[in-house]
Amino acid sequence: MTNSERFTYEMIESKFDTTSFDPTPYIKSTLLDHSLREKLVKNVIDGKNHINYYFNSYLIIERASLLEPTLFYPYWEDFWQLHAHKNSYHRRIAHDLVSHLVACDIENKFSNIKDDYLGMIETEKISNLLIMLQNAIRVAQITPLEALPALFSKLENLPHLTDKQKQRISKLHREYETAS
Repeated sequence: MTNSERFTYEMIESKFDTTSFDPTPYIKSTLLDHSLREKLVKNVIDGKNHINYYFNSYLIIERASLLEPTLFYPYWEDFWQLHAHKNSYHRRIAHDLVSHLVACDIENKFSNIKDDYLGMIETEKISNLLIMLQNAIRVAQITPLEALPALFSKLENLPHLTDKQKQRISKLHREYETAS
């Protein structure tokens, strides 16, 4: 994208039919255009369109919210409502996006959901569990997560996990201890 070129929602939407979607070119436009952000957020929250619509919209928002979380803070409740969704993609989206928004949580919203935020990790399939643990490590750098060490210990001893899965959790536990 050149400095003067901006992408409209329609231009971005036309790229959603690919399974190898790259959100990078659309991040700047998303940061600059409130209307575009609204449409992308609606795709994620509604989740009614094809998976490519909500997931590719999420990919753009995920990257943009890392850069400018304050632009997405007004959607905190909308994102968090997905944490109870039956679809694991939606639950992960909730966890990821709220993790980014903690950086600008001037209303201390995270304190009201902290227990649910950590509690949902242990009920997830391993792929989501690992990503959510990475999120929690990042959040713990911003706000205390007193229950996180105990959660790591519990997860490392779950009998239904394979040794490889437990090793991956242990590696994240060491990263957390190093970062703390």
